[in-house]
Amino acid sequence: MRTKNPLKRLPNGAKTKIYQIWQNMRGRCLNENDAAYINYGGRGIRVCERWAIFENFLADMGEPPPGMTLEREDNDGDYCPENCRWATRAEQARNTRQNHWIEFDGRKQILNDWATEIGIKREALRERLKTMSISDALTMPLQNQTKLTEAQISEIRSFPRKYGDGQKLAERYGVPIRFIRAVLYRKVSVE
Repeated sequence: MRTKNPLKRLPNGAKTKIYQIWQNMRGRCLNENDAAYINYGGRGIRVCERWAIFENFLADMGEPPPGMTLEREDNDGDYCPENCRWATRAEQARNTRQNHWIEFDGRKQILNDWATEIGIKREALRERLKTMSISDALTMPLQNQTKLTEAQISEIRSFPRKYGDGQKLAERYGVPIRFIRAVLYRKVSVE
C-alpha cells in the first residue's frame, strides 16, 4: 500500500498549494480540455521533461512565498527552471501578450508606464500612436483635455465632415478621439 506524500496532500486530504500550482501548470499545457489550454499548450507552451515529476518541480522552485504565483519570464517560453520564478500578481499583469511595449530613447516600457510618465491618459497615448511616430506621440506637448475654449468647441462642432471621424481634430488638440466625439455629440459643454 502506498503512503500519501505529505508534499501533495494536507492531513485533511486537501491538495497543498504547491501541488495545485504544479497540477494547474501541467493542465494548461497538456490537457486539451483545460479552459486555459488554448493560451498555453495550444500555442506551443510546454512543461520541461524534468518537471513531469512533482518532486523535481518542488526542488527547483521551492514553496511559493506568500502572495506569489508561478510566472514564466518569457511568456512565449516553456515552463522550465530557466524561465520560471515566483512573482506577484502585479508583476504578472505586466508580463502578458496584451501589453503594448514601446521602445524610445533607449528605454523600453509598456504603454501604461509611458502614459503615466508623460502625464497623459493611456487611451490618449494609444490614439496618438495610431497616427503619430513614437517620438511625436511621447514628446508632443499636451493640451488640457477637459478645458477647451468655447472657440475650440465651436470649431470642433462646425467641422465634423471636414475632419472625418474627428481624428485630425484629436491630433490637433492632443486629445483622444473619444473626447472629440463627446464634443460632437454634445456630451461636453463649454466651461
